[in-house]
Amino acid sequence: MEDILVAAVIDTSSRSEESQTVSYNNAIQLVSVERTPTATGNRFAVKFTKSGDVFYRINDYLTPSREPDSVEEEAEGLWTARFTCNHTVVTDNVWFMIIDRDNDLMVSARLNNSEAGPAFEGNLQQQQPEVRFSPAEPATYRQGENVVYTAISPANPSTGKVIPHISAFFSGIDLDSDKFEIFMSNENLIDEEVEDSTSQEVRVTYTVLTSTRAVSGVLQFIAHAEDNDNPLVLDLQVTRHVAIRPASQSGEYPSGYLGIMEYPYMERSKNGNELHSCPIGYTCPLSCFAVGERVTSMFVYKVVTEDHLEEVLNVEDALSTSDTVHGIIWMFQATEDSGDSDGITTFSCRAYDTVDFRYVTKLLDVQATIPPSIDGQRSSVQVENDPVDPHTKIITFNCAIKGRPLPKVWFSGDLSPATFLSHESPDNITATPLGQDTAIASKVVTLGADELEQLIEHNGDGQQERPHCAFFNPFKAERVKHYFIFQASNSFHR
Repeated sequence: MEDILVAAVIDTSSRSEESQTVSYNNAIQLVSVERTPTATGNRFAVKFTKSGDVFYRINDYLTPSREPDSVEEEAEGLWTARFTCNHTVVTDNVWFMIIDRDNDLMVSARLNNSEAGPAFEGNLQQQQPEVRFSPAEPATYRQGENVVYTAISPANPSTGKVIPHISAFFSGIDLDSDKFEIFMSNENLIDEEVEDSTSQEVRVTYTVLTSTRAVSGVLQFIAHAEDNDNPLVLDLQVTRHVAIRPASQSGEYPSGYLGIMEYPYMERSKNGNELHSCPIGYTCPLSCFAVGERVTSMFVYKVVTEDHLEEVLNVEDALSTSDTVHGIIWMFQATEDSGDSDGITTFSCRAYDTVDFRYVTKLLDVQATIPPSIDGQRSSVQVENDPVDPHTKIITFNCAIKGRPLPKVWFSGDLSPATFLSHESPDNITATPLGQDTAIASKVVTLGADELEQLIEHNGDGQQERPHCAFFNPFKAERVKHYFIFQASNSFHR
């Protein structure tokens, strides 16, 4: 694990970086992770040290955010968290997080929960160097001022490695629209400038454009350590955050504020709402979070029609480490009959402030999904003569796809020394009689007869990238490919 030093100033402060630096003594240190197969998944044991009170969160997509099954101190200062995760068709990943609220620190590990592989243990002691940041107080700004932060990732003193990537995002209130939003770096609010890296550190400067957009909330820095040669730990992250607010505002949010968290970066449904997904045959958690000092209650309703709402009764309070953030979780069972013709069900989430007799509402959609795939048996490549030029061949690649929603497929591969496909979109996507969740994606190219003969001769010999169709599965974080094989006939299959 590798960490991040954050140096923060307001515009052109005259204070030196050295005078503001506060040493941070690794309040949380991951030591090792062990995975043991079970009948339905894997059991994990994460060893770590800590210097204060912490919270734990486990996210594996198909269950609500939860705490470990057990956390025990097995030796002086060495703790072990144990938990079990089942396999799913959705993702092989599970997130384990430790949060130290007093020190504004979160350490996260994305673990490999795949079915393949025996018991495995990964050592993390040399992955996480020291973490420091300055200044410790919240950042305030006056009208016309910007907020500037410099994030620094120092090299690990043991290995000399430097974190390859630092990112930042802001979550809070746009004080002009009164909406609670999330902004990534280089998206309207935050300018990012990556400075020259050295063998000792990586340095990134972020400018929050509060001179043109008044906001109040939290700026979070995330240091990623993905290249760690560890088949069990896929990603390690250290997250620190700093509050930002106008100088005229006393608290983190304006007095009396009531809002519901929106996630504009998420995919939108045909209804314009946030789109969540749940595979058919599974029960998935859905959540809604409100922000405010006086959130007295929250409810969720299933939208049957515009005028007919049904209250969802199996609602639980969501785990939260903030006094101003409140959330609820409910379970959604996805079946073949769920929702409308596209499998979409709409919910209405409401947060109430009964002191001032008001509430806020958010609509969200969940789609009962079918895992994306390519049907190799029904995929084909067809070769026809050009009716105008007999020396030219018309080649049609047909990629049979399935899923709800249908996967976004592309075509790639070498056709000749001068002709190749590189992430080419389909020319046509045609529905099939098998149902609206299946289709044929087609790509048409032309080649000379000699080029086609060379393609058939070298097809599959490893000298070139074979023509194929592919899509990216975001849940599995992998590319799914189907390779086409040419033969000396007019219709060829894999």
